[in-house]
Amino acid sequence: MEIVFSSGAAAVTDVSSGGALSVTSVGLATGTTVENGGHLIVDSSGVVSGTSLAGRLDLAAGASAISTTIGSGGVEAASSGATVSFTTISSGGALSLASGGAAISTTISSGAALTVSGTGVTATTVSAGGTLNVGSGATAVAQLVIGAGATMNVSAGSLVSNTTVLGGGTLNVLQNATATITFASSGGSVVVSSGGTNELAMSPKVLLFDEATSALDPELRREVLLVMRRLAQEGMTMLVVTHEMNFARHVGTRTVFMDRGEIVEEAPGSAFFDQPKTERARRFLQQFEE
Repeated sequence: MEIVFSSGAAAVTDVSSGGALSVTSVGLATGTTVENGGHLIVDSSGVVSGTSLAGRLDLAAGASAISTTIGSGGVEAASSGATVSFTTISSGGALSLASGGAAISTTISSGAALTVSGTGVTATTVSAGGTLNVGSGATAVAQLVIGAGATMNVSAGSLVSNTTVLGGGTLNVLQNATATITFASSGGSVVVSSGGTNELAMSPKVLLFDEATSALDPELRREVLLVMRRLAQEGMTMLVVTHEMNFARHVGTRTVFMDRGEIVEEAPGSAFFDQPKTERARRFLQQFEE
């Protein structure tokens, strides 16, 4: 059976084996589960959000997929001009980006891989056992490669920048590839093949983290926080955007609380958590105490 869905919104849809759901122009499907053998097709200007994928998801040019979880056997294929954001690729899952496609805030778990060529990826987290392959003509910006077996391979003709390699992760810069502003610490390693280029930031003054634990499973979340705590103990200056309240309270030397893009309150160390001065901050902190 095939369901064709156009303008408007559909919520909590289950696409079973042998079934198909087509989301056409201006259509929006949320909370969709695509089972093994099921097929979700998103045409230009269509949007899917909160998809759980064990079957196949095809995105046409101009289509968007937000907050997709790709499980074992799941395949997401994005055409040129399509955009995927906040994607989690679990073991046995696959994400394929055509030239001209874009992936933002992707998390690659153990046993999963993301391979891109001729396209761009931004803010990718490669966790223990995961692999990111950056092929010819591709660009990758702001990667975190962390955990034993986490690997990022940079092929000929590609460019990566602002990569942080920690906790047993490996960055391989192959022949005729370029990596700029790379930082490796706490067991991370960078391997540059003959003909490859790498600008290694051996002693950066500041490290920036933007929601480094977002969408991570509990084990990897703990591993990332331990590495960041170790860096703080080593004296590294870090600017951390986070909702990890315990980490911010016990590790941060200065806390800035923001709401709607504006600074509401600023305090040294844990003072913000112990004695918030504004009513907005008190309401925020109450959510973590209940």
